[in-house]
Amino acid sequence: MSRIEELWEILKEYGIKTPEQFMEAYRRCPKIVARCETYLVLTSEEVNARIPYALVCMTRFGAHWETGRRRRRWLEEFTEQERTAATRLFNQSHRWLLTTGVPDTVRMTVQTFALWMKLGEFCASI
Repeated sequence: MSRIEELWEILKEYGIKTPEQFMEAYRRCPKIVARCETYLVLTSEEVNARIPYALVCMTRFGAHWETGRRRRRWLEEFTEQERTAATRLFNQSHRWLLTTGVPDTVRMTVQTFALWMKLGEFCASI
């Protein structure tokens, strides 16, 4: 029995006997979107050495943040998506620096790591 014949036998078990029935069932089936992400796993020592969370926290919650110059640069240099993601990173930097400390291991996407670096450079420059 060929693979196509095997597939038709399985489909018949579910009441699908014609190609038209199969196409109708396929159209009604929810679409599955698979997404592969690459994650970095860092120890707390690596986070302390590579992520400028203390600088980000001190700048964000310091006096320099509420200036017009900073606001203009923020809007020019960061996309809306980056600004939204940065909100979570600001809260995380505050938690790591002043509340809980850095966990033993931290998992993040490459994009999040790049945003940490961009935030660090931005905060260091204002």
